Amino acid sequence: MCLALITETIAPPDMTERYVWKLFCKCADHLRGCHYDLDGTLSAARAEVKPDPSTPWPRNEWLKACATNTVCEDSHDAYSTGFHCYRTRSAARIVKAAFPYEYSHVVLVKVKIRGLRYRGQQNGQDVLVAQELFIPE
Repeated sequence: MCLALITETIAPPDMTERYVWKLFCKCADHLRGCHYDLDGTLSAARAEVKPDPSTPWPRNEWLKACATNTVCEDSHDAYSTGFHCYRTRSAARIVKAAFPYEYSHVVLVKVKIRGLRYRGQQNGQDVLVAQELFIPE
């Protein structure tokens, strides 16, 4: 998923740890990114296809984003990719509910982020894009 709009660029990245909400594809007992894998490639567990449990994302450790350059869907502003997370549980629920055909095997997980790079909008909701993600057990 890409940002639609960047509302704030944070440089240098803010290393404060924050709790946020992220959508994951649930594959058996494992979690994976809904759109991209940790290496930045398009995920085989994409929300619109059957999940693949072969490469779960590790839990209880800080994961680093594979930063590549991309552009916002609406504004076409360039930005460096990272972990996209919703600031609130209600925002993540709204997005999940808006796409029930795609998100039937998607779960919301409260995670921690640090290395905040951007604040923006995605699917009409406020999101944060961070360098690092921690998924609790």
